Amino acid sequence: MENKWHEVWERRKSGLATIDMNNHVEVFADLKKINGFDITNGGIPLSSLIQQYKDTKQSLKIHSGQSIF
Repeated sequence: MENKWHEVWERRKSGLATIDMNNHVEVFADLKKINGFDITNGGIPLSSLIQQYKDTKQSLKIHSGQSIF
């Protein structure tokens, strides 16, 4: 597999100013994108990242409204 980290890193731009902040999927996708995660064009599917989030919450026994901080 070819390492394209620099290409992905340079593509990161926030769209938070134009997305619906009540749409948690859009917000999550944009935050992942500006953090350098390429979730389009063969990158990690958004559904996998959301499942990872849910699995982590379950493993840490975090319920709605709680924080690990």
